[in-house]
Amino acid sequence: MLISTHGDAAEEKAQLRITQAREDHEAAEVIVWTEILAKIEEIRLGRKKLGGIMRFWIAALALVTLAMPSISDARGHYRYSHSYNHSYNHSYASGSGYYIARSGHHVRRPVRSSHAPAGASAQCRDGSWSFSESRRGTCSWHGGVSRWL
Repeated sequence: MLISTHGDAAEEKAQLRITQAREDHEAAEVIVWTEILAKIEEIRLGRKKLGGIMRFWIAALALVTLAMPSISDARGHYRYSHSYNHSYNHSYASGSGYYIARSGHHVRRPVRSSHAPAGASAQCRDGSWSFSESRRGTCSWHGGVSRWL
């Protein structure tokens, strides 16, 4: 019986890359913190005025950017979990069952139904039916378009 070590080598290589990335990230944080502390000291001693303050804020912003996970990771992927009854900006509403489209027309809001209502243009992934006049933005709060009619 042969035992494959190829998988172990690939796993070790991947682990080494992860370790190196962590070390690089930590080194970058140390550099940024060193710069921030130096700027704070310069400002405290009055050696630098506006330019030093601006550099301080830029360095602080860089640190926050490095330390935080990316925005897309923090928010996660869209999971089609929105309810079809979300809150609308009522300043654009022309009535409870309608909204004013970009064209200026009064368009019926998405509705839930077991069959396609008259005038529906698409079925959304959450099961509601849209009456949108254009494809852009159709079912945007309902998980996207499941099918066009």
